[in-house]
Amino acid sequence: MDVSNFYAEAMMENKLKEFVEEAPKPHRDRIVDKETGEERYMKGSDLSFRDRSCFHKLARMVYKMTRCLYVGVIFYFVPFTTLFAQFGFSNEVSH
Repeated sequence: MDVSNFYAEAMMENKLKEFVEEAPKPHRDRIVDKETGEERYMKGSDLSFRDRSCFHKLARMVYKMTRCLYVGVIFYFVPFTTLFAQFGFSNEVSH
């Protein structure tokens, strides 16, 4: 598990190593949470779809479609395929 750490520590004066170790934090706005009244950092879910950029809207739609496909395959298609495969293989073995 530490192979990547050993590699990174072995690098001498590398620009990438300096950037990774001391990367500047991105600017994030602070807002007051509507439900709790506490101040917190703004999340992506706080933006309405209308306020996003065109690229971000397209990327969000692609993400949602990919996520639906992934969830559909992993949680629905694979279990049913396994169920039907058991019946298919059991019929082939018994003949």
